[in-house]
Amino acid sequence: MLVIGAGPGGLTAAADLADGGLEIVLVDRYARAGGQIGRQPAGTAARTGGLADAIGRAETHPRIAVQPATAVVALRRLDHRAGFEALLETAGTLHLCRTRAVVLAPGAREVVMPFPGWTLPGVVTAGAVQALVKAEGRLPWTRVGLAGSGPLLLAVAAALRQAGHPPAFTLEARALRDLVGTGLPTALRHPAKGLQFAALAGPHPPRFGWRVLEAVGSDRLRAAVIAPVDPDGRVGRRRTVGLDALGISHRLVPDVGLALQLGCDTRSSADRIATAVVVDEVQATSVPLVHAVGEITGVGGDEKARAEGRLAAAALLTQLAGHRSPPAALRRAATRWRRFADDLERLHPVDDDWAATTPDAVLACRCEEVPLGEVRRAIADGATTARAVKGLTRCGMGPCQGAVCSPIVRSALAAAGHADTGDLESRPLAAPVAADQLARLA
Repeated sequence: MLVIGAGPGGLTAAADLADGGLEIVLVDRYARAGGQIGRQPAGTAARTGGLADAIGRAETHPRIAVQPATAVVALRRLDHRAGFEALLETAGTLHLCRTRAVVLAPGAREVVMPFPGWTLPGVVTAGAVQALVKAEGRLPWTRVGLAGSGPLLLAVAAALRQAGHPPAFTLEARALRDLVGTGLPTALRHPAKGLQFAALAGPHPPRFGWRVLEAVGSDRLRAAVIAPVDPDGRVGRRRTVGLDALGISHRLVPDVGLALQLGCDTRSSADRIATAVVVDEVQATSVPLVHAVGEITGVGGDEKARAEGRLAAAALLTQLAGHRSPPAALRRAATRWRRFADDLERLHPVDDDWAATTPDAVLACRCEEVPLGEVRRAIADGATTARAVKGLTRCGMGPCQGAVCSPIVRSALAAAGHADTGDLESRPLAAPVAADQLARLA
């Protein structure tokens, strides 16, 4: 059986499935298991906690074959008897893996909405800042700013302070009153998460309602222009802050490329920039013997991923190994965390107002160097979906395969009044491969 993704959800599902007697192949694109949540700071030898236990179980289990640093290039269903075939790439070599069933746990990726200067060296995602400080224990920069929206900013700011690099500023685009009004019911339903977010902010809360208007520099980032922006879009007094690096994150969205290859049913987010996989009460997708767990069903953190991983494993063991049906407690826990993910999505939407104020010259697609003005012209000329914009502008045709520009194009379409924006993630190959690799495979 194939489990894709060695984050909290994939690790939990793999270990429970193996404990139930199934042989598991666990693949992950990174060199170490644990996903982004499980990255260990440099020099850390001992692992503690639930996620560390899951990593240890997977790495030492006799029925789990872990394949790190392996990308899933393509995934297809053969037929109801033969199961599925995955095309995997490890160290530049392609190989095939056939499996009876699949657990999808590929995680999420960050969204950054464009602004003047966002392509300057030194402007990175907030997750990249966190990964760097965890991997190295230090940063190559002295002055680092954080901006965007969502709890990831709080986690990164806390990691920077712990590493001795307190951020120059942390800007949360949402106004405090909006967060309190929308988030209070969520905090009451999930008090532990509310306390966790409060602890992350601690004595250093972000500036609510503030945004980065421009990154300034020529050869690299030198400063950021920041200002408060009220809910009606009125910009307050601008300030210029000298910086060496700027970490931006406006949202986390599910990584659904492989699910789209299989034809799994999906749903669009309320802000229409993202797609999540639809699952039933036991994490089963619309494709038989394909279950999805973790951020791919809605971004909600490691507790959600582990709860869904346990439920998916129990359901598959019922179907494949004759175990009893999953206990009701597993179903209730997964349902509760899915509701938390829905609340989080409503709490930190991506507003479309950036599309009206960002200059035409700012790049929308960095790989193909497509400026936002070309996207606007494509929409004005009749493009109503992301794929139509791609055909007119080349957005999504570069090495990132639409991972960066798909939410941008979809948000621009939503701002123009188009409800069904489609996506740029569905494609026969989930990652670029060289032609000679395919030839050697044949």
